[in-house]
Amino acid sequence: MELLSFSTGYDVSNRNHIIFDWNGKHANEFVDSNQQFRRNIIKFVIENDQLFFPIELYRDLFLEEAKWSVQAWSVGIDFHKLGEKLIRYGKDKFLNDFLIGAFSSFDTYCSSRMMNLKRFEIEAVLEELKKRINDPDCKDFIDKYDSGIELFEGYLKGTQREGLFQLTGDVKVSKIKVIKPSKIKTMIKTIYNKLKRL
Repeated sequence: MELLSFSTGYDVSNRNHIIFDWNGKHANEFVDSNQQFRRNIIKFVIENDQLFFPIELYRDLFLEEAKWSVQAWSVGIDFHKLGEKLIRYGKDKFLNDFLIGAFSSFDTYCSSRMMNLKRFEIEAVLEELKKRINDPDCKDFIDKYDSGIELFEGYLKGTQREGLFQLTGDVKVSKIKVIKPSKIKTMIKTIYNKLKRL
């Protein structure tokens, strides 16, 4: 499928080409059959900012990458750039979608702290979040609004990137093992008991 025509002519009926299509496995067996095409589209829309792309494309890429992140235990390198565009071009319309994606996992949250936003964009988002948090019709999103206020107040203070490091390039990951929570609990108990004896 051609990147230009897909991206500029995107509508939700094309979403099946970019959805997170996961095989249900983790680590070395993890497969998302749409990952490569979705990543090609992401790279294309980021590198061709002068072209018009439907805001629904940014939203859907952002949300599908967030779903990928939850199961892949990492985040795509350009996730924050999609969030930036969703805030910039989607304004209030897709703010809830931004919050869903940004707070899907620890990795998406950290990446969302890497956006390059203008002060007026940050202030507009904060104003809208503070309005929504007091709206009784929005009670299902109160926790996300509260977290969003904290995130964007960090942007205003210039502290949003404190403590973050971003790995770039090809970092080869292999021989990943899935560790069951019960095993982690046993490991933590062992470490705790050793420290207690010191």
